Amino acid sequence: MNERKTPATVSRNDYPKFSEFLRGYLHQDAAEEYDTADEAAEEFLTDADSDEKTTLQKEARKFLQWSERQSLAAQNSALKALGSYWTFDTPAEVTRFLQTLLGNHPKHDEDEEED
Repeated sequence: MNERKTPATVSRNDYPKFSEFLRGYLHQDAAEEYDTADEAAEEFLTDADSDEKTTLQKEARKFLQWSERQSLAAQNSALKALGSYWTFDTPAEVTRFLQTLLGNHPKHDEDEEED
């Protein structure tokens, strides 16, 4: 068997700043405040100081590397274990959200629409 084994679970101890972000921004009322999880990520990047961003982005990068090898169910389960109430519909949404946290600001489908 050539499959790479990765831990099936994550711990708040491994991602303390990321967990704090998830509890603070993707809380149970987040869907009322933000249209997308990316909006919550963008707000954090606006609100946070440089040290907070650096720490969170290091953990988000680590989580991204882990999550790329997981199913959507495992990704959502891990995010919930870390404190998120947000449920993502596709692995691409998870990746886009994490890329937004990393400051990469991936293009959204709705960005193409002009009012």
